[in-house]
Amino acid sequence: MYHRAVREIYTVVQCSGTMNVRARGPVLTRKTLYPRERLVDSGVGLYVCTFHEGLEGVFTIRAISALFAVLLVATAASADTTEWAMDPSHSHVGFSVKHLIVSNVTGRFKDVTAKINLDEADPTKSQVDITIKAASVDTDEPKRDEHLRSPDFFDTAKYPTLTFHATKIVKGGKGFKVTGDLKIKDVTKSVTLDGTLSKAVTSPWNKQVRAAEFQGSIKRGDFGLKWNKALEAGGVVVGEDVALDIQIEMNK
Repeated sequence: MYHRAVREIYTVVQCSGTMNVRARGPVLTRKTLYPRERLVDSGVGLYVCTFHEGLEGVFTIRAISALFAVLLVATAASADTTEWAMDPSHSHVGFSVKHLIVSNVTGRFKDVTAKINLDEADPTKSQVDITIKAASVDTDEPKRDEHLRSPDFFDTAKYPTLTFHATKIVKGGKGFKVTGDLKIKDVTKSVTLDGTLSKAVTSPWNKQVRAAEFQGSIKRGDFGLKWNKALEAGGVVVGEDVALDIQIEMNK
């Protein structure tokens, strides 16, 4: 019975005779209680509380009050952050790079997933993680795409994914400056993107929908994408600077 109950616990609180309360979870499932431990039902979750000898009669009410205080703080913190699901059919992760110095070649990645935990009250506390399947690169030219998948560029057989993990979000310009770790192949570097976040609207299917957009640029050579050929008149076939254009529609 206790074994099943503990599987549902999400916070373990230890209470002492001096009313010190601290969160210790999560913990591994245990089948038995340790000495002086009791299960306390707060009404919205089960907790493990440690009682000192001789104090159980008067301490239970205090312990439950302390548990509720911890629970309210945890609930308020989690309520501020909401996970939004990316809608791949209305999202775009694209790039462009100079070709022969005179024109731009554009492309995109077709297989992208994103995990966005949005803090409604303070978006700078949000979390953004993007994972891209490198082999999904698409520039509307099959031979060029195969070259991009080769060891000359992404080497997708050895490095199947690209990732971006936001480490800092601050207000800046008309939106936000989003700094994060971008990993391409075996190289991880910090990059900063300009980001905007739309207001939420309600779709005809009764879902809340937002859009997040990110723009920036990187130097491809910094990530080991160094293939190139020189032109007789000067310059190279592929430019060094790569412009990034990320548009994510998300819903909940």
